[in-house]
Amino acid sequence: ANDNLKLIDFEYAGWNPRAADIANTFCEHCNMTNLCPNYETEYPTTQQQNAFLRSYLRQADPAWSAQLDNNEKQWDDVLSALRNEVGRFTLVSHMQWAVWS
Repeated sequence: ANDNLKLIDFEYAGWNPRAADIANTFCEHCNMTNLCPNYETEYPTTQQQNAFLRSYLRQADPAWSAQLDNNEKQWDDVLSALRNEVGRFTLVSHMQWAVWS
């Protein structure tokens, strides 16, 4: 099995900030059946987000990730900053889909 993560924006074939694509991925993690997701219970938890983001960073920059492995506090700071960045783009994701529809 291949555990690599690749984020590709097939719909618009454009370049988005990484946080925009990750935010959209987190939003779509919610059950979109009948377009009525329950974000409070289905949006990835902090623990799930950290696991995803850690995997993403290991693929995006293995050398930096290896340095972070020596200091869990630094990992926590990086993950917190990235979660905040993704959180802001979550709102943009909702707005993008509202305009698209």
